[in-house]
Amino acid sequence: SPKRVNAAIINYLKAAPDCGAVLLVTWSAYEHLSYFHRPENWIRIIDEVPQLDAFHPFRLPRNHQFLTENIEIRPSINQQIVEVGSKDHWALKRLLGKPHDEVDDHFRPLFQALLSQHKTVYVDADSWTRIAENHLVSEDDEEKNRIYFLAMLKPSLFQNSILLGANVEGSMLIDWLTRHHRKTFIPE
Repeated sequence: SPKRVNAAIINYLKAAPDCGAVLLVTWSAYEHLSYFHRPENWIRIIDEVPQLDAFHPFRLPRNHQFLTENIEIRPSINQQIVEVGSKDHWALKRLLGKPHDEVDDHFRPLFQALLSQHKTVYVDADSWTRIAENHLVSEDDEEKNRIYFLAMLKPSLFQNSILLGANVEGSMLIDWLTRHHRKTFIPE
């Protein structure tokens, strides 16, 4: 259970001895960690370059309300991309905590990204406007009935961390963090 894993990690971090300790956790557990007790006391080593992004294309010519009820549009990044967030963080969290429904499960990865403090979610402005705002449905082109979302990792997840992996310097993650967030990396 992710909730028990999260709680166990947080409890261990709070109770860790002053003389030093090693805690091994999966990337998924680290990425979803809701609280990191005394991060300045830990050296975080990330083994293997994590996936920077997750693409979520949804074909929703009729049922886009499921998304529009839970998502708000935030400031525009440019003419093509707009940041999105949850309208009501706690309502969305309660929805994900209910017994699993296959419809909910289809949107679960996107909703989890919206709730994550370590991810930023963007939507393609044209697809959102066409379907969610103007309610335009194409009879001929199924791709015009899709809303495209992209979830990206935030740099905060990598603050004061050591990143291990083959060809780290050539990874999309390093390029993204260096170019768009002005993060610098030094060899360890």
